[in-house]
Amino acid sequence: MRGFFSGTVEPFWPHAVLLTVAIAASFAVAAGIVLENPKWSLANLLVIGGVAIEAACTLLLFGFDEGISGRQQASIVGQQISILLQQDSIIALTKLNAELSTKEQETEVAVGKANERAAQLEKEAAVARVQIADANAKAAEASQHEAEAELELARLKQPRTLGPVRQKQVADAIRAFAGQQYVVALSQAADDGLAFWESLYATLTDAGWVYVPPGPGAITMGRPPVGIPIVAIPGLEILFNPANEAKMTPAALALGNAIHADGTVVAVNRDNVKNPAETPDVILIRIGARVPPP
Repeated sequence: MRGFFSGTVEPFWPHAVLLTVAIAASFAVAAGIVLENPKWSLANLLVIGGVAIEAACTLLLFGFDEGISGRQQASIVGQQISILLQQDSIIALTKLNAELSTKEQETEVAVGKANERAAQLEKEAAVARVQIADANAKAAEASQHEAEAELELARLKQPRTLGPVRQKQVADAIRAFAGQQYVVALSQAADDGLAFWESLYATLTDAGWVYVPPGPGAITMGRPPVGIPIVAIPGLEILFNPANEAKMTPAALALGNAIHADGTVVAVNRDNVKNPAETPDVILIRIGARVPPP
């Protein structure tokens, strides 16, 4: 009964039972009236007709109410379904928004990391460019040093010789001492000695100096032949007899300075002869191994 009055009972069966009872009660009333006056009369016909019409109208009203109720029920169900769908849509949209928000945050984090990595790579690239530039500079410096070393090596290997210009310069510097006698000793260690001696001989001859060749039986080399010293210092050594130092020194210094003008290593010294009186006026020129100019 509580469900009946609270409206929670299925409405069809209460309507059917109550309408059936009501129609049955109406026909009972009509039957009672007719039975009181069993003769057919207009009153009985009206009672029976009224009861029948009332029953028909009641049934029609029931059907109409059921139709309206069903329609309302369908509308309510549709609304409920719509509400449920909306709720599902809202839940789905909320979930989708949450996922999108999460994705967006993850994307922002990824973009931030990518930007940080890009900045780091840019710093590393800048450091690499500096290192490359430094390496290029060092390579260029090394190449320059190598070129300088090659030039220095070529300079060191350049043989001593007096070209036409230098021959004239040296000859002009010592021409005032024309007639000066000299002897030459050429060291076998001088790889450029023969070429240098030939150019020096031409220079001294042009200046009027007089060459004194080695004596008979002496071991010689070159053209004109020169003696071979037992010991020779590196470079070029010009020796004069100390017994005639006042006369010999100017000629020896003039020759030494003229040859040294191009950087050739030259030493002018007193000759340590055993008997100075033997060759008082002869200058000794010793051509030793080549010495790189400073």
